[in-house]
Amino acid sequence: MAIQSAGLHAEESANKQRIIEVLDRQRISDSVPSKLNPSDSIDLLHLHQTFQTLLNTLCSHARRSRQAEPIPRQQAAPLRVSPTEKARILRALCRLQTYCNVFGAREWTEPADDLCKSSMSTCKRTSSTWYKNFTIHEMWRRCFGSMAPWEVEEFGSVWVLVRNEYKRMFDEMQQEFPRTDSRWRSLRPASLPADPWELYPSSSDDANDYSIYLNHLVLLGPTFLQKVLSQNSREARWRLLACNAISSKSSFMDTVRVVRDPSPQPWSVERYKNNERLQGLRAMPAIDQPNAGWKQHWYGRDVAGPEIFASGSAIGESGDAQLRTFGHCAGWEWGYALWDAAS
Repeated sequence: MAIQSAGLHAEESANKQRIIEVLDRQRISDSVPSKLNPSDSIDLLHLHQTFQTLLNTLCSHARRSRQAEPIPRQQAAPLRVSPTEKARILRALCRLQTYCNVFGAREWTEPADDLCKSSMSTCKRTSSTWYKNFTIHEMWRRCFGSMAPWEVEEFGSVWVLVRNEYKRMFDEMQQEFPRTDSRWRSLRPASLPADPWELYPSSSDDANDYSIYLNHLVLLGPTFLQKVLSQNSREARWRLLACNAISSKSSFMDTVRVVRDPSPQPWSVERYKNNERLQGLRAMPAIDQPNAGWKQHWYGRDVAGPEIFASGSAIGESGDAQLRTFGHCAGWEWGYALWDAAS
């Protein structure tokens, strides 16, 4: 889906029907084409190589426990990531790329002078306005309705991994100068419109803190992060970040908190109804199972029986609280849904 969704921006109403068709393919596994055309196959190969490189970078800076403070670099050993853990992260990266292709932000490009003069709208630097064509609940149903709840948690955990990679680069920048410094502004071209934070600063803002830009940068997609990381100098990385830094308070955490659906439902019917032995998730391949961290948090034990297959029809008066087995945002901070062993 990360290939087919490229260029299908949800802020453009003409794309809506095509977006629905593409996103529905991941809801119904039988509709996913078994073969790609040569062009898509090449694009998929390049995307896989990009994600493999990015995965190695993300894991080199990730932590596998609830520890509040990162281990000093000289004491931290690189994570030894299992094949299943890698598969979870790669799956979430693909889904995050699809989400950002459709509902995410767009990379800044320098407008042509004559075009900019003829239409000021082309020079605007804003976040996506997809909500004009999709409600948040439509978006959720299309993107996340077919996922198992632990896969939503994988998505959230990888969102945080990507966000933290940007934070790491901004922390490096903060050692040199704060947001209010002329050196930060000089990184952005003169044609770049002022950021809303610069026009309407808040007295509560910390001038040394670049975290106001993290959410927007995540919405540019994993491939943009790899583009930043692959720049050949620190200054080039900083300039690319500065050109795409827009303050944004909205995050995937906020989305999870406001969606109506108590839990993704179709997965229990469409993905697992053909389990011939009906012995729970232990009969499924490891990549299709929730990890120990998810099971421990939501059930307090290593469940794999019928209760994990609860369907929407079982929702009672307090069903929302019982079946909403996703949205453990605090656990995303250390990737609780990604790692094999509970920490």
